[in-house]
Amino acid sequence: MDLLNSQDFMIASQIYEKNNNQFEASFTSDISLNDTDNSDDTSEKTNDEKDQSKDSNKLRFQAPSQKDVNHTINDSRVANTNHNTQTWVNTINEYFMNLKLPGDITQVEKLENILIGFFVALKRKDGQPYASTSIHNCFCGIARHLLYNSCQDPKPNIFDKNYFPRLYATIDGKIKLVQDTNHRQTAKSDSLTNDEII
Repeated sequence: MDLLNSQDFMIASQIYEKNNNQFEASFTSDISLNDTDNSDDTSEKTNDEKDQSKDSNKLRFQAPSQKDVNHTINDSRVANTNHNTQTWVNTINEYFMNLKLPGDITQVEKLENILIGFFVALKRKDGQPYASTSIHNCFCGIARHLLYNSCQDPKPNIFDKNYFPRLYATIDGKIKLVQDTNHRQTAKSDSLTNDEII
């Protein structure tokens, strides 16, 4: 191994001292700048906030605001679906008012019994029965409303036949009753009659 001669050693030590002095000078200037910055806390905060906003603009992901979340969820809903749901919610609220039931459908404990009574009593304002498609739409609208607005936890899923078997039997019976009494509407399982063919 070659040893440094005295001249090389002197040059290396001068370079080291020069770099060390530059480092100390920059370190002391940073400290003096920090001392002046501490005298004005408000300017430091605004500078920090600016730095954070610059950093947040550089980030790929940011936590969304509640407004952004609600806007995204509401964009997924179809206007006609919302209108249909509100129509049937108004109808069941009218049922609650006519029978003087407390609260509304989102607060009911024995949901199946209330819905069975509602679907048995369901009829148009002129007293005629609803079409079977309207009964199905009513069921879907109420299910959708409960899924978003029910006070129960977990939210009731009235589409589940295992938890609401009597409700399903009631709706099935109501639709068959409407199809039997409406001579213009053919039941899906019945064949066409001679009058309907001609």
